[in-house]
Amino acid sequence: MKKYKTIAILLMFSACMLKGWAQNSPITIVETPVDARASGMGGFSLMSTDRNYLYLNPGTIFQGDTKLTVSANGVLFSKTEGSKGRLMNGMINAGWRFHDKHVVYVGARYQGGLIFTANKGQFDNHANDALEVKPSEYTVDLGYTYHIAPKFSAFVTGSFIQIYTGRTAYAALFSVGGNFCTDLDLGKYASKLNIAFRVADFGSPIYYKRSESYTAPSKIELTGDLGVDLCENHQLTFALGGRYYFLPEEVRYLNANVGAEYQWRKQFFFRAGYQYSSENNDLWSVGLGMNYQKAKIDLAFLKGFHTSFGNRLMATISWSF
Repeated sequence: MKKYKTIAILLMFSACMLKGWAQNSPITIVETPVDARASGMGGFSLMSTDRNYLYLNPGTIFQGDTKLTVSANGVLFSKTEGSKGRLMNGMINAGWRFHDKHVVYVGARYQGGLIFTANKGQFDNHANDALEVKPSEYTVDLGYTYHIAPKFSAFVTGSFIQIYTGRTAYAALFSVGGNFCTDLDLGKYASKLNIAFRVADFGSPIYYKRSESYTAPSKIELTGDLGVDLCENHQLTFALGGRYYFLPEEVRYLNANVGAEYQWRKQFFFRAGYQYSSENNDLWSVGLGMNYQKAKIDLAFLKGFHTSFGNRLMATISWSF
């Protein structure tokens, strides 16, 4: 009877957490974006950045002189029917660059805040007490980046994941990728092109026990962005990218992202973007940002077209030294 109770709780949790998420991932935390700048430009998960490197693009740290970087992010989801509380996500990560060609990263993520109530009588005819479950997910994340050549860097990241849905389960996922950056000649406008790719989220299934395991969708990502200096105080950045989910076999779908950012005086930022999904997970987004000395503050709002679960408010703060 305990087995059926746990399975029922897991299914109830998954149905609520993944409403509107075509991939039906049993590890939803890896699908939650954790950078307000990239999210404000259309929900990107891989693009050039000067903040939040570990979870966005570890290879672009070599485009500046940053030696130490720290970022924190918070995500607030819309209210979910059938549960108490509100789903939230929190993240912190840091990176240290040494000997010029090497960078190590460490980070942690948390996702939770919902409370589900079930009647024990659903599983045992002699029990009528309410059963309260607070599902949650945690990750500890590590990364390493190597500067192979002036324009190219390669990186690998790994995540140890714990999931609680009435029982505790564990998984380990890995990602590998590379980043290429070069200056372009667009006449009187100085510009920079960045192209990044990654094979992400492959590794062990999430195990409750040997006879009960779930596979996280693995994906291939490719993103290009072009930054153009219009004049001393004005810059535009355009980004285009996509993610294709290819594992497990029953998961086959595409997300495509497009976005833009306007920068004024290298201090204030205005962003907008759109995400297309072949499985009706479309959304639009807007964002704002500000640089103040060594700190960067970003806000983003994402709005789902077909489900309120896609609605998210995000805030990121970063420091670079």
